[in-house]
Amino acid sequence: MRNRIIVVAVVAMSSAAFAQAPAPSPVAPTPVPASPRKDPTVAVALSIAPTLAGTAVLFAGGDNDHAVVVGMLGMYFGPSIGQMYGNRFGAIGLATRALALVMIAKGSERDLSTGPDLVGDEDRRPWLWGGIGLWVGSTVFDFVMAHRAATAWNREHQLTLAPTVLSSAGDRTPAVALQLKF
Repeated sequence: MRNRIIVVAVVAMSSAAFAQAPAPSPVAPTPVPASPRKDPTVAVALSIAPTLAGTAVLFAGGDNDHAVVVGMLGMYFGPSIGQMYGNRFGAIGLATRALALVMIAKGSERDLSTGPDLVGDEDRRPWLWGGIGLWVGSTVFDFVMAHRAATAWNREHQLTLAPTVLSSAGDRTPAVALQLKF
């Protein structure tokens, strides 16, 4: 449960005629950013850019072991960076890609002693394609969740100002309510 602090500032009115005025009509609260906003478009770009860069390094690196490692790291962690920008960890995508990596490894393993024409190759194909599908799905999931994480952060870190009326001993006094969420 989120802590909410509501601060009410009472505006003092000295005129007796103003105190007798009818209550003001209700006005919708006006959200005011309490801290810098997170741009959902930037969050998605922060997910897509390192993922594409990692893919490019992986395929352009050829047999270079360092390029393979850097490319795989970009492809693995890249999709979750947008969620981290939105102050979320992105654990679902990371865990799903780890599972996909295990499935891809299981589907692509070969018994070198018997050669490439393994009888069990047909049994391994679903692991390989399932792992690739799971990897792509978790990557797209993280792209979508990056946008949602930034939007949720903005919603959770705003303050709201709203005009209100305080009643005390039959008298009504206009006031302003300030609500902070953190």
